[in-house]
Amino acid sequence: MSDPALLVLYGSQTGTAQDTAHRIGRQAQRRHLKVRVLPLDGYNVVSLFIVALKGVSLCF
Repeated sequence: MSDPALLVLYGSQTGTAQDTAHRIGRQAQRRHLKVRVLPLDGYNVVSLFIVALKGVSLCF
């Protein structure tokens, strides 16, 4: 079984959401989760829906 993974996507104009996303990422790493923190425009939205259809819960 693979390690748990977390994808944190953010959209930010002022940097506040970006800072929060990276803070969440650091907290996840401390809990031994594999984590990726990316801006929304750096992620393929089609992939996001494919993941969602495979039963992964997403929270925005």
